[in-house]
Amino acid sequence: MNGRLRARVLLSVLAGGVITWLMLGGPSGRLAERLSDIAATLSSADPLLVAAAFALYAASVVARGVRLSLLGNGSPATWSAAFLTAIHAGLGHVLPLRLSDVAMIGLLKGHASIAPGRGTGMVILAKLLDVASLGFVISTAFLCGADGSVVLAALIALAAGSAGILALPAIPWMASRLSGGLFDNPRVRRFVSTLGEASRIWKSDRAGFLKASGVSVAAWVLKLSMFVCLSRAVGLIEPPFWQIFFAGAVTDLIMALPIHGLFSLGTAEAGWTAGFAVLGIKGEGIVTAGFGVHILWMLSALLGVLVAAPILLGSRRSEG
Repeated sequence: MNGRLRARVLLSVLAGGVITWLMLGGPSGRLAERLSDIAATLSSADPLLVAAAFALYAASVVARGVRLSLLGNGSPATWSAAFLTAIHAGLGHVLPLRLSDVAMIGLLKGHASIAPGRGTGMVILAKLLDVASLGFVISTAFLCGADGSVVLAALIALAAGSAGILALPAIPWMASRLSGGLFDNPRVRRFVSTLGEASRIWKSDRAGFLKASGVSVAAWVLKLSMFVCLSRAVGLIEPPFWQIFFAGAVTDLIMALPIHGLFSLGTAEAGWTAGFAVLGIKGEGIVTAGFGVHILWMLSALLGVLVAAPILLGSRRSEG
């Protein structure tokens, strides 16, 4: 880890700690009270709803694994892809600055012999699909009474993700015709090369890419439904499910940015609170529920790592 990255990691961890302290009422001396409220919320969580949420999370991970396998044209195989995705998702909760994406590229190389350039292209394409799929799912909320601003934001996300995918082939072409300055930087050239790899993935197998897009939508329906179950489990009863869908989407999108610290503390809760604030819903109950949802969500992700890691390690030893 070079000095610049080390500084970014330290800054993100400190920022996450400060945000967490602020949201827990540290400046007003209510830290102990808020922590007690969160502990009470978790201890009284409905076990059946928590179990349902964990099952939905697991199903969403499997769906994302299917998507990864489709993007890789069958490599890695579906179940291997699901286990790799479980580890990637769990590390995403633990590691700062999306270092989990770097780990995923290494896992693809180690367990599926996928070259780093192609692995990076697969990760980039999956992220663009996430944005487009999330926008599509949320945009359908108007059928359930969502207001126009929510639908508009979702349509913008859908358009941005789709435009990013369609623009992938043009970026390397444009870069090849430009020289000097930024485009002579080796890191920039490598990144542009991975964008070209990402574009080749969907252009070479459009039928497979369309299947991956459909599976991506299903994965997000499952994951946002997980947020609904977790919200109900910790006592957040009043908001309709589409509002929880929206808050969960904002939370997940913020966590996907390379800005969070260890365990995404502070970042996830800020996204959750901001998502509801956009809808005009505020209050201590939202903040407390946000911490409860985040902790249970993180536990489900870490459980996925505990299940997937030994299986992948065992399969690698048997192959060796």
